Amino acid sequence: MAADKLIAGFPPERWALFLAPIPQSCLYKAPVGGALYVKHQYCVEVLNRAFGADGWSMETELVSDKDQYRDLYHAKDAGGKAAYDADGDPVFKEKLGRKYSVVKCRLTICAPGCDTPAVREDFGSQVAASDWSEAVKGAASEALKRAASRFGFAAEVYRTEELEQTFGADWESSVLPTYAPPYEMPAGHLTALVEWMTQLGWSAERQQDELARCVNEQTTGNLGRNLKWVLDTARPEATELMESMDVPAEEQAHLLAQIVDVKSAQEIVGRLRTEAVDVVGGGGTAAEKTPERLFGEEGGE
Repeated sequence: MAADKLIAGFPPERWALFLAPIPQSCLYKAPVGGALYVKHQYCVEVLNRAFGADGWSMETELVSDKDQYRDLYHAKDAGGKAAYDADGDPVFKEKLGRKYSVVKCRLTICAPGCDTPAVREDFGSQVAASDWSEAVKGAASEALKRAASRFGFAAEVYRTEELEQTFGADWESSVLPTYAPPYEMPAGHLTALVEWMTQLGWSAERQQDELARCVNEQTTGNLGRNLKWVLDTARPEATELMESMDVPAEEQAHLLAQIVDVKSAQEIVGRLRTEAVDVVGGGGTAAEKTPERLFGEEGGE
């Protein structure tokens, strides 16, 4: 579509500047997935060059912001050692994980000589490590670029055959990522983590999400320690407690299947400890209590 036909009444020379091919030096490639993109500042510079600083405006609206997940970690005492409560249980603290924001951008362009402005809207999203403001800023930048693309800006980014025609067959070799490649987990660590998560019954989707959080040696180690604690400490203790209360094997298997991570392990093992004191300490057996009461379920007599 010709530039002068894109938006009726807008000076064609303005659109020619706005829709000009992107210089190769302004193209970037994400190291994960290889998607091509241009920076936010380049989009702003093109808008200013084509329509003037006063010829366009953007309005943003925060649509959603939330914590993508939360992390549990073993707290430390004043001496820097692992902390335990009065019952000898590890003390875990919760910290917020990555922030996820979605922003809507309304881009308005009113070039000189045109009485009727043109408007396009689109959304942008961003995940930041822990800073909410970084997530919002990134989402707003992405939303502006997407709104501009509604006018045809940076269209060649989505049509790589045009880039090959412009820069040659080897154009991609000179398009560099804007940040260092992501952390590469040792193959042995990856194999072990997948094996442990599978033993705990995690879905493939959850495994992928957790592995995506392993961005360095520390986060990889934390995931491994949590998984091993559940498998080697929490589940065996739950089994021992249930055996001391003569819990039927079928019910033991049912409850162990619910111990899949640190949070569920803390809740279930803690409940079993309380029940064990009531049953064993009082001279009774699990058979004298209904499974519904033992496992915190409703129903039963």
